[in-house]
Amino acid sequence: MKRKNVLLSLIALSMILGTLYFSKGEEKPPEKSPYRLLYTQPAKIWEEALPIGNGRIGAMIFGRTDVERIQINEESLWGGIKLDDNNPESAQALKEVQRLVFAGKIKESRELVSEKMLGTPPRIRSHQTFMDLNLDFGKRGNISKYNRELDLMSGISKTSYKVDGQPFTQSVFASAIDDVIVVALESPETFSVNVGLDRITDATSTATSDNSLTLTGQITDTLSIEKNRGPAGKHMRFAGKLVAENTGGKITAEGSQLAAKDVRKLVLTIACATDYDFENLDLDSSIVPEKICGKLLTKAQEKGFENVLGDHIARHSGLMARSDIHLGTSVNDTLPTDVRLSRFEAGESDPSLAALYYQYGRYLLLGSSNAPGKLPANLQGLWNEDLAAAWNGDFHTNINLQMNYWPAEVTNLSETTEPLTNFMEKISLQQGRQAAKIGYGARGWTLHHCTGPFGRSGVHDGPWGLFPVAGPWMCLPVWRHYEFTQDKLFLSQKAWPMMKGAVLFSLDFLVDGPDGYLATVPSQSPELRYKDPETGELKYITYSATMDIQILRNLFENSLKAIDILGTDTELKSEIKAALAKLPPTRIGANGTVMEWIKDYEEADPRHRHVSHLFGLYPGNEIAENTPELFEAAKATLNRRGDGGTGWSLAWKINFWARLKDGDRAYSMLKNLLRPSIQPRDNGSYGERSGSYPNLFCAHPPFQIDGNLGGTAGIAEMLLQSHGDYVELLPALPEAWPDGSAKGLRARGAYTLDFEWRQGKIISAKLTSEAGKPGKIKINGKLFDIVANKGETIALPVK
Repeated sequence: MKRKNVLLSLIALSMILGTLYFSKGEEKPPEKSPYRLLYTQPAKIWEEALPIGNGRIGAMIFGRTDVERIQINEESLWGGIKLDDNNPESAQALKEVQRLVFAGKIKESRELVSEKMLGTPPRIRSHQTFMDLNLDFGKRGNISKYNRELDLMSGISKTSYKVDGQPFTQSVFASAIDDVIVVALESPETFSVNVGLDRITDATSTATSDNSLTLTGQITDTLSIEKNRGPAGKHMRFAGKLVAENTGGKITAEGSQLAAKDVRKLVLTIACATDYDFENLDLDSSIVPEKICGKLLTKAQEKGFENVLGDHIARHSGLMARSDIHLGTSVNDTLPTDVRLSRFEAGESDPSLAALYYQYGRYLLLGSSNAPGKLPANLQGLWNEDLAAAWNGDFHTNINLQMNYWPAEVTNLSETTEPLTNFMEKISLQQGRQAAKIGYGARGWTLHHCTGPFGRSGVHDGPWGLFPVAGPWMCLPVWRHYEFTQDKLFLSQKAWPMMKGAVLFSLDFLVDGPDGYLATVPSQSPELRYKDPETGELKYITYSATMDIQILRNLFENSLKAIDILGTDTELKSEIKAALAKLPPTRIGANGTVMEWIKDYEEADPRHRHVSHLFGLYPGNEIAENTPELFEAAKATLNRRGDGGTGWSLAWKINFWARLKDGDRAYSMLKNLLRPSIQPRDNGSYGERSGSYPNLFCAHPPFQIDGNLGGTAGIAEMLLQSHGDYVELLPALPEAWPDGSAKGLRARGAYTLDFEWRQGKIISAKLTSEAGKPGKIKINGKLFDIVANKGETIALPVK
């Protein structure tokens, strides 16, 4: 596209999306975007700030009028180094651990696991904040007409207000096209501001010219603090650079800051880089982060602000606009978002709040797992203000990382799975093979309950971190990508090699159990203990926990399908079939719930956040309407667990109840997820509970992004399901959404669907088939055949 056309498109898009332009000192009212987070005051705390991200770099914007803080992150900035943390004594100890478990000597088996199977070292280091951009405006006049917002469709965070009656705007975005963060400050009247970059430790900031700043650093960990996380010393190197361009006035270097005086417009372009080498999941001393930053900034400057902005809007809005849902009109949709949360909890109807949450989840996934990024979304996506994040901000693989990608396919952001697939592929070819070989004497690959950017695959944290089937579970997202895209090349080159390696590990890990079935041992139901029926002691370790078996059954069944599709590995097919036939069934306990362990143990915490034994309900598909006894037992299980839980657990329960076709119960879980997390105490301080922070980040608490992303997936699951023999529209529609529409939802079979409903009934629907694959669809309770050519869009029968 020519520059003139780009600029024309930019102006048109900016007007549509509400960008402010000033002419002769007058403010033009912005057009309203339907998907905005709105606030009438600056952020006091991080959980009130607004996120932007391009998949690799991101920022949290506070919108302060005196000293603005923009906290910046980069996906790869972690403490630690690459090392093999698999315990060399593990495989030798495994048989004894298995013997002890089968003999009922659980305490002894746990002690042996702690002594011989934990990682060396047993903990990983944390994702870290990159730096802060501080904008010190000094003493200012009267502030009025304050507005702070995040437009999800344009990807622009904007703060606007008046200073002594004169308009001032700050716009911030992270461009995926140019891989930079841009901050634009503008007013019809002149203003002055001091610009600085800083970091709490391990970095130095300097003014490298009259219009540029450079922050350089290297993470340093001390042995006294990090002795159980690996070698201490100097680790990752990093650099951040800023270039300022002004209209009017002058910019000069003053110490380690830039002083912009009497300017009317100031554009700050920021680049970040580390010496992380994704190809080898390692550090590379030949990488010079400062040079990478310099190249990115030079390219952006040559391109010009208008074109950087125009390309950003075009790409971001194009991806976001693929899918949309309308769930009803809200009278509260122009109110501040924090006010909407409080009113929604108080019982006011606000159906468009759920639509906003749906788009927010898509926005966050796009912002944290998207080219130019290479790492998948971590526990906080990539937004983290700490040096030691909660749970290290790691990749938690006993549900959390998987949950991050539940909305990727169904909400039409299939590209976001690429960082996850590529990351897990590298683990499967490197450290994951070591985990299988050294940890279990097995072929193939696996990992355990968490990992980091260096791909560590040992058993972390403690015996509760022993989760050998994490590798098999991580194969489900790549299989899902094939199901939704029908990309046979992806299946053959990416998905099946990973799945095959997990199958080989699983076949070797399984042993004959005392009940005539194959068994996974040692085994646990993640993070939950059971009561020993004889002693009442609380224990983790057992054999063949239900989740283990459901995961392996899912892997084996999907692998058989892959083999048939590709016509490969036919000799492995018989092994898989034989093992599949010998896996223990999912069983129902005496209290009518799905049994969580191989025996009908009593759980230590019936209200626990994990509901691992319902993996077969969601994200698996073993428990469905065609298994009516298990279907009812799943309902009983959820009733026993209750409607509470941490933020991500509430999101999981939305999906569970949607699969159980109970839209009102799923909606009840969504309401719990959307309740305000931060509540004032009597003494004036703030307390926290699970739900949503003022910026809609999901509260575990603290913040975990999987709740946001799982919640988005749950909303989609209420409107469309395709995990069985047919696609179904409105499988779990709540009474709160009697009328509505959905656009761009995706279904297995490479179908894209648009549909509209009134009084709970579909009144129009169309389907686009990318693969030309025949199928079936259920509309208003009736099954119809899908007959469409590749690339064809057809109207669907609705009567």
